[in-house]
Amino acid sequence: MAYVNITFHDKVTRDSCKKDKACFSTPASCDPSTSNSCFFASTRGVNGSPDNLTFELSGESNGYIAVGLSQDNKEGDGDTIYSCANNNGVPKFIRATLNNNILTPDNSFGPGSFRGSVNNAKIQCIFIAAGLNSSTRAANTGAFLFFFTGNFTNGNMGSPVTRMATNSSVDLTNINSSDVAILTPTTNTGSNTTTSTTTTAKPATGGSNTLQHMASQGAALIQTNKSRKNQEVNMRVFFRSLALLLGFFSAQMKADEKEVNAAGWGSASQSSTHSDPWSAPNALDLRPSTCTHTLIQSTPWWKLDLLKVYSVNRVAVTNRPDCCGERINGAEIRIGNVSSDIFSNPVCAVISSIPTGASDSYLCNRMVGRYVIVVIPGNDKVLTLCEVEVYGVYPGNLAAGRSVTQSSTFNSWIAEQAIDFIPGFTKPESACSSTVSQANPWWRLDLRHIYRVSKVVITNRLDCCWERIDGAEIRIGNSLENNGNNNPICDVISSIPAGVSSTYVCNNMEGRYVNLIIPGDSRILTLCEVEVYGEGPCLKQTFVKMKLKASLSLSEAEARVRLLSQLESTLAGRGISNVTLRWSQLPKQEVMRKQAAPAQCVHTKR
Repeated sequence: MAYVNITFHDKVTRDSCKKDKACFSTPASCDPSTSNSCFFASTRGVNGSPDNLTFELSGESNGYIAVGLSQDNKEGDGDTIYSCANNNGVPKFIRATLNNNILTPDNSFGPGSFRGSVNNAKIQCIFIAAGLNSSTRAANTGAFLFFFTGNFTNGNMGSPVTRMATNSSVDLTNINSSDVAILTPTTNTGSNTTTSTTTTAKPATGGSNTLQHMASQGAALIQTNKSRKNQEVNMRVFFRSLALLLGFFSAQMKADEKEVNAAGWGSASQSSTHSDPWSAPNALDLRPSTCTHTLIQSTPWWKLDLLKVYSVNRVAVTNRPDCCGERINGAEIRIGNVSSDIFSNPVCAVISSIPTGASDSYLCNRMVGRYVIVVIPGNDKVLTLCEVEVYGVYPGNLAAGRSVTQSSTFNSWIAEQAIDFIPGFTKPESACSSTVSQANPWWRLDLRHIYRVSKVVITNRLDCCWERIDGAEIRIGNSLENNGNNNPICDVISSIPAGVSSTYVCNNMEGRYVNLIIPGDSRILTLCEVEVYGEGPCLKQTFVKMKLKASLSLSEAEARVRLLSQLESTLAGRGISNVTLRWSQLPKQEVMRKQAAPAQCVHTKR
């Protein structure tokens, strides 16, 4: 049984690794969208189905690529294999069982939402694998993961060749399972043992083994200085640990980014409603069993007002579980800022089909907009949605994951809720910060390093009391005198309407601390979201000379690029992925000549 689709829009890439999916690859941290020598697999959980997984596979093979799941580190013994085969230029899905290095296809199994492509020898596919349980040796979502390739001739699968395997059982729904130690076999036999080597930041081409060893040491030193889950590199230790290469580098931290489902914070409407149980908000209640339903009409639509503008990274749609799954075919997902004319908003994706009861995710690549619309063009159409999730990001927000405090706390309105990416439009008590009534209430953000702050964005509460923010001062600086409230003023908030996000320009003020304070007696400071944007960290010394003892020539631009890429790959393999390296001065070669030993006089007896 073949499930085919020659092309698909969701290209398999490293995008969203460690954000909403776990990724496994060899060479380490390779990108399947740009490299033909990259073997790549990613997994993510399916909402509402804890034992279901969405797989993405990519690799080069003249036959098939496959992922295998096992409760132990042995290949075979009835392990489940999910494969994508090149069937005369058309992608084909095959589930099989592996025993004694022989694959036995199971043609009764159909994946959810299979999409694939074949481009010469490169195969990519995306699918949902259902029914993972102990009988399949996949142990729910925890398993050893193997990646195979093999021949595919006249519909027959050849013996699998192992390309990579995890060295331990991993939770395939946990994004932090990404970049675990990967084993790449040097031989492949029919036995249950695998001869392998660890491939953490393997050099792209032949070169200096000394470089890899030294770079790995540097990465290990940095890793010991991680201070939180989204690690922040101690820059001084970073420079010291990398002082091994010849040339000059500059390093820049990347702000943490977090993908959040913003759909539940907005309000939904639709072009018509079949009856009361099928209302528009049903698509936002996180219950796939309750759905929306329009009447039969021309161009039915469903619209979500997010109440503020977001950078939308992806949209996930769940189809109805009982019947009529084909009704969703051809629906357009549009994102923009025009409420009155839905077709004025750009298209993120077109839904070709979604299996009954399944969920599909559509990449929107940070399209900016307040409104998310799902519409089916045409006559005599019905639109039914059982769940819509809209995942937005705050690119470059320096406040993400930082330390915060405030002068006092009212009930559950803790300081951290002002930087949790949730604007609190529906339940402010669990999404906004608030002090008690007091004199000069304040809230403080610690950026941990000095940054040049370009702007601060404040979101006010929607439910009531929005006038309480009036007169608040935004202060930025490096002093903790008076709890940081004596630092220079960026701006004074005259007022912010209910539920609105207002931007205050700070003209690259330098500082580690961002404070908000309302001067006066009997005042209450409530913040539903604080975003901080800028550049940095600002370092007194951002350039460092590094020396490499190796025969590698850096006179060619390609070699210099390859060296930086290798070093970044090594760091990424060690979990340090928020650093960018670049040459600021071309390297110079030193030729070390061995000095001749001084002449020795030979004394002979006369």
